[in-house]
Amino acid sequence: MSIKCLIDEIHPVKGPIPNLYGSELFLNVDDEVEYFHSYFANKMTKWVYPIILDNMILLNTLMLNENKLKKALPKNVVDGALSGRGLILICINEPLRQEILDHLEFMINNTEIGQKIVMITFHTVNNPNFIRHSKYDYDHFSVLSEFAPSQKAAHFNYYYGDGSTSFENLENFDNRHYCCFMQYFYETPDKGLVLDLLEKHELLNYGFVSAKEKAKNFNSIFSSTSAVAPDYKLSFSSNDKLFDNLSLFKTFEKVDLNLVYTGDILTCNAVWVGEAINRNFALKKPFIALGQKGTLKAIKHLGYKTFSDILDEDYDNETDDLKRVQKALLSLKVYINNKPDINKLKDVLEHNHNIWLSKKRYVTEKIHEMLDESKF
Repeated sequence: MSIKCLIDEIHPVKGPIPNLYGSELFLNVDDEVEYFHSYFANKMTKWVYPIILDNMILLNTLMLNENKLKKALPKNVVDGALSGRGLILICINEPLRQEILDHLEFMINNTEIGQKIVMITFHTVNNPNFIRHSKYDYDHFSVLSEFAPSQKAAHFNYYYGDGSTSFENLENFDNRHYCCFMQYFYETPDKGLVLDLLEKHELLNYGFVSAKEKAKNFNSIFSSTSAVAPDYKLSFSSNDKLFDNLSLFKTFEKVDLNLVYTGDILTCNAVWVGEAINRNFALKKPFIALGQKGTLKAIKHLGYKTFSDILDEDYDNETDDLKRVQKALLSLKVYINNKPDINKLKDVLEHNHNIWLSKKRYVTEKIHEMLDESKF
């Protein structure tokens, strides 16, 4: 069954234009989508009005309060939604802080228009109006060495090293224990912290770790940062042990584990599961997650299994951000020293891959279910 999407502008040449501040027309899903002008919101039933946002500033602008939201939306859409004809679908493609999630949930629970909103985020929220989804979970998830949606391609083969993107050649290197994709290390202090601690714990020789230009400007970039802790100074000097961009697929072929930076360790206080985790399910690779406290717990809540058969996963319970990353790296070091049998995880990896596949249609099935429950 197709999804009926209402759009404010359907250009005679360009076709449908994303609603409001949106960057895209609809979610990255396989279902057939039909587009209709939002003028017909009061004349149709079982529609969605999608707003796909790529940053939190736009979300805050839209969802500041009920009046702000109502003024931003076309009157026909507001009237149609309030009469039960359809739903307003707001998708944010960025992790959110817990305070923002709490505000969104308050808006949905306590305003008339809010109850007609479906929020789609990277987070699992115990609320029927929230759906956990990431636009990079499936066909378009980035397969570069880190997050690079602007360079995504339609087919994985492009990123196998045959396209114009330049990767370091690992053919002459022996297999190693792990990989860690930190190509854009310079973006945030917590990315710098990962490189800093990999060096301090003497783990770089055991893995393939990427960083742009081998992190040659690391010390100048982070010379004045105090984001990790007031008395913690980031430093790095093992540039020759790094790789300047790595192919995801070719690197995965040469390692047992992926050391995953999930994003915003120091700044995001709400657990989220995004592309960096999901691609491991897709490619059947075990991992250690460098993320928020409870990241592994959230992953298991989604139906996946983690890797306690070969890894100490107690780091997931650590509240202190710095200590949690250190404990995760200690788990990696113990794994390297003991080298447990990775084949123990065969069934777990297959289970995770199957769960990942089964969730591909979850978001649209949930939308259809919510539309069917609406009373017109």
